[in-house]
Order: sequence, then C-alpha cells, then structure tokens
Amino acid sequence: MAEIKSTLDLIMERTKDLLPSKEERKAFVEKEWSGKVRGILLKYLDGRIGVEALRSEVASLGEPPGLRIADVLNRELPERIDPDGDNERVFLLMEALGHGNSEGWNTLLREYRRRRTEREKALEQAALSRLAASGIGGNAVRPNLESDPDFLEFREKERNALLRDLRATGDGGTSTPR
Repeated sequence: MAEIKSTLDLIMERTKDLLPSKEERKAFVEKEWSGKVRGILLKYLDGRIGVEALRSEVASLGEPPGLRIADVLNRELPERIDPDGDNERVFLLMEALGHGNSEGWNTLLREYRRRRTEREKALEQAALSRLAASGIGGNAVRPNLESDPDFLEFREKERNALLRDLRATGDGGTSTPR
C-alpha cells in the first residue's frame, strides 16, 4: 500500500533545494538583530534600564555577522524622537554612545516647534474670527485645532519633514538639511 504524504511532506520535498539568497539571509539577520536592539532600546527609553545597563545588554548580544550593532542604534535613535515630546533620554543616550552633542537635532526640533507655534496662532486667530462672525465669542472660547483639517495636515507634513531631516543628520551633528 502506498504511503499517503502530508502537505508538509510534499512542500518539504519540493523546496529542499531552495536556499535563501545572500541578500535574503543578510536581511533576515538584520531584522532579527534590529528587533533585539530595539527591545533593549525601548527598555532604556521607558526608564527601566540606564545607559550602562543598555551598553551591557547590547554587548552581551555580541556582533552579528555582517552587521554592526552601532549602525542599528544609529538608525533607531532618530526614529525615537518625538517632535512634540520630551527627548532628553534619546539625546543622553546619543551623547553616551559617542555621537557628540545633540545640538543639531535640538536645532531642528526648536525650528519645528517655532513653525508649529506660529501656525497654531494663525489658525487659532482665523478660527476665532470665523466664530466671531457667527456671533460666538468671549474669553472662554478656544478653538480646537486638533479637529482642524488644515492644522492636522500642516502638523503631519512638518513632522514628516522633521523626521526626514533628523534621519539625514543621524549623528546628531550640526548639519541641518533645511
């Protein structure tokens, strides 16, 4: 009686000669190690570990073949900057890892926040004017910019431009692409 093969057996039999390409293996290793480093970085950013514990945990990972852990951290740090939040821990880590000071990134953040504040004031005045024209006014009237499509579009565009600029100056240096 012939043996009935399972679907898995058939798949394994047909794919036994297929191996991932060099690029696919490299991408897999990079993704795996990036996830490990990202997990350690998130523990640091959440305040569960300090800089020395981060260094120790990263060092305990060793160096994967064909990838530098420092490069993974350099890619991840700009991604962790919140344009509207507190970035002190990111900057402290960047400086602790030997990237110099964070003045370049701080300059970009200050400029983003200045543009945002200017736009908020202009949109708030326009909204107050529209409300006043409708007979709504007074000291307690405050426009809700979070529901204003113009503000939301402006903020999204500016945040994306800032993040692109932060990545371009990935070392936190003083060069500003804008």
